[in-house]
Amino acid sequence: RRAPARRAAAPRRHPPQVPRAAPPPPRPRAPPRCECVCGGVRRVAPGGRGAARGRGERQLRRAGRAGGGAAGGDRGAGGAAGADRGGRRGDGEEGEGQPQEGQGRSRRASGYPEDRREHQGPRDGAQGHHVEQVEGAAPAGAGAGAGAREIEVDVAAVEAEEARREVIPLRGLQRAMFKSMTEAARVPQFAVGDEVRCEALEALRRVLSADAAARAALSPLPPPTAAKITMLSLILKALSTALHDYPIMNSWVVAPPASPSAPSPSPGIISNAGLHHISIAMDTPLGLVVPTLRNVQSLSIPEIAAELSRLRLLASSNTLRPADLTHGTLSVSNYGALLPTPVVSAGPVLLPPQVALCAVGRARWRARVVEEEGGGGARVEGVEKVVRMDWAVDHRVVDGATALRFVGRVKEVMEQPERMMLGMR
Repeated sequence: RRAPARRAAAPRRHPPQVPRAAPPPPRPRAPPRCECVCGGVRRVAPGGRGAARGRGERQLRRAGRAGGGAAGGDRGAGGAAGADRGGRRGDGEEGEGQPQEGQGRSRRASGYPEDRREHQGPRDGAQGHHVEQVEGAAPAGAGAGAGAREIEVDVAAVEAEEARREVIPLRGLQRAMFKSMTEAARVPQFAVGDEVRCEALEALRRVLSADAAARAALSPLPPPTAAKITMLSLILKALSTALHDYPIMNSWVVAPPASPSAPSPSPGIISNAGLHHISIAMDTPLGLVVPTLRNVQSLSIPEIAAELSRLRLLASSNTLRPADLTHGTLSVSNYGALLPTPVVSAGPVLLPPQVALCAVGRARWRARVVEEEGGGGARVEGVEKVVRMDWAVDHRVVDGATALRFVGRVKEVMEQPERMMLGMR
């Protein structure tokens, strides 16, 4: 039987070549969020493998030894696996990845993607260690991958530190200051400040000081008012002169607390017209005290200086009487005496129930600027000495216009001290 003839195979036809589309870029994988007390995102160290991994694992191995046996024992198998990987990658570290006896290897944070999966927050052990990498400056001579540093947060140590803290109760002057400043924080205050030329006041102080020295030299016994006349003595007399024209600045605010069983009491003010008891803030070794200089309206400038000297002596020795600390109608803080250089301004705080407080800064020299006639500009004519005065006013009873007029009146009296002659008795 003859075999059938073979047909010739048909030529293979290849489908037309279609250009393949470019594969989509790999989707970036967000780093896992840390679930420990830091609450941040773990940062990966830049650079190559060897430098960062070798340096990071050395530090973390030391942290693992301090982690305790409970957390280390659970990770003994993981440490052995890390040792195998370290050997294949050629770390060149002696004994790297080997778990310590009785302790496990600490978590790796070398900065590789596969290592980031091992970051699972704080350990389950009693110590509560957590090690993570944060960006920071690498030490000199570090490798390319040493752009990060490891920090260890010991939760148990932090909690133990917080447990050792104790509350120190406030006593004495600090307790009184806490009470008064807390009350002052509830008062809406109006702040205003200005710079006052004090060259004329300084000249008057020199004249009075020279006259007091001459009188002391002629007298066989020193007079009882032979005290140093300071700028504060003259400022207090200027304030008393201005208070005659604005008695509301010399008053107390009466705002009784509301009672649920009684109707709401009506607030009011107590006028202290004719009695200028000015409180002076003084710094002492025991803290801040505010004694009261009484009846300033009836005292001469040398008598004011003598009373100030007496109050300073009693305050420094902590022998002030209760009568020396009460019934002040206006307060003055001479903070400029405590500063080596002048400051631009201060933020004084009221001393309830008073309605005004003045903070006096340190005198300084500034350029005297004079405006040209017709508004054509300004020119500098020498220098002048000024002192900064900042005010805090109770805005519940004193409106802004009244406070500004009072501050302007004080400035007039200080710049022209002869106006104090009108209010002297």
